Amino acid sequence: MDYLTQLTGTSQILHSATATALLPHSKLAVKLTVSSSRFVRRGLPFRAVPGEPSPYNPPAWPLSCERSTLSSSFPPSITSQFTASLTRRDILSPTIARFAFLVSSPSSSSVCGNRDEGKEEGKKLQWQPGQHISLNFAPELDIGYAHVRDDDPGSLNDDFVRTFTISSPPAPRRSPEDGDNASKIPSVVELEITARLHGPATALLFKHPVGRVPLDIPVLGVGGEERLRVTSSANPEDDDPNRGSGAKSVFIASGVGVTPLLAQAPSLLEKGLSVEFEVFWTIRKEDLGLVKDSVERIKGLGERVRLFVTGVTAAGDSEGGLDSSSNLVRSLKTRRMRREDVLGDGMAGKRKYFCCTGPALKKELDGWLDGEDVAWEDFGY
Repeated sequence: MDYLTQLTGTSQILHSATATALLPHSKLAVKLTVSSSRFVRRGLPFRAVPGEPSPYNPPAWPLSCERSTLSSSFPPSITSQFTASLTRRDILSPTIARFAFLVSSPSSSSVCGNRDEGKEEGKKLQWQPGQHISLNFAPELDIGYAHVRDDDPGSLNDDFVRTFTISSPPAPRRSPEDGDNASKIPSVVELEITARLHGPATALLFKHPVGRVPLDIPVLGVGGEERLRVTSSANPEDDDPNRGSGAKSVFIASGVGVTPLLAQAPSLLEKGLSVEFEVFWTIRKEDLGLVKDSVERIKGLGERVRLFVTGVTAAGDSEGGLDSSSNLVRSLKTRRMRREDVLGDGMAGKRKYFCCTGPALKKELDGWLDGEDVAWEDFGY
C-alpha cells in the first residue's frame, strides 16, 4: 500500500553508556518519542528503485526491555570484576578453534587461600553448563568514533562485546566437606570456548600470538537460562515427572551449536548416572575436526552421536576424515537431517528436544517438532 506515515514528537541522540542501556550492542542511538501519528494515502511523491544496498545497514538488535535475559547476562556482582587471559588455542578446523582462558579477579592473588567462603566465592567466576560468557573486546579493537569508515563499515556502531557459550564444565565449588582442602580451590579458574571464525573479535583470537604477547579481555558477565541443561534421572533436584520413566533427551545441534552440550556431557556420562540422551549433529565436511576432538575428549559421547555431514560429493565420500569419523560415532550419514531422523527416536510425550542450530535448520525444526517439548537456543544474545 502506498502510505506515508507522518510522525510528530521529539528526538534525542544517545551515545556511549546511555545508548547501550537502551539499545544493547550500540554506542550511538536516536530515541524518538512519538506524540501523534497520521497515515497519508498516496503521500509519497516518488517511486523508489532498488539499487545497491548500503554497507552501513546495522543488524537489528532488540531493545533492552525486549530481552529479559539481557539484564541477567550482566549481573552487577561480577561486572568488570574479572579478566580473561588467553592461554591456549587449538585449531580444530579451518574456521573453528577452541580457546582456553584463565579468568581471575584483579585481587585474586590476595584472596588465594582465604578460607572465608563468602569472600572466596565472591572472587571466583562461576557458571552452569550451557551458560555463556560476555567478553569486552573494545580495549583491543575499538579505535574511536567515525562518521563513515568505508574500509570497515560494520565497525561504526559496534561495541565489540561478544558472547560465547562456555564449552568446558563448571569450575569446582567449595563445600563443607572440603575442610582444610577448601583453601586449595583456586580463585583463578580456566574456562574454554569453542568458536567459529566470524568478525573482528574471533579474528583477533585466531591470529593473536599466544604465549608471546598477553591478551587480557574484560569479562562483562555470565548469563543464560537453564533451558538447555539436560537433567539426570539420578538427580534428586529434577522435578520433571517424566524423568526416570522411560523419558529421553534429544539434543539437536548444527556446527558449533553443540557447545552447550560439551560443557555438561562429561557429568552426564559419569559412571553411575543413568541418563537417556541422544545427539543429532549436522556439520560440514571441513569441520569434522570438531567432531573428532569432541568425541575423543569426552569418553562415551560418540556412542550417543548420530552425525549428518553436508558438503560431501559422491567422489569424496571417503575423503576429508569421513572414514575415520564414522568409527567414532554411532552413525554417520552424508546428507542433511530429515524429519524422520529426529522424530524416530524415543516416544512422543516422553522425550524432550534441546535445539541449538542456525536459522535455516531452526525453521525446519519448528515444523517438525510441532507439539513436542522443545527448548531452543538461537545465539541471539
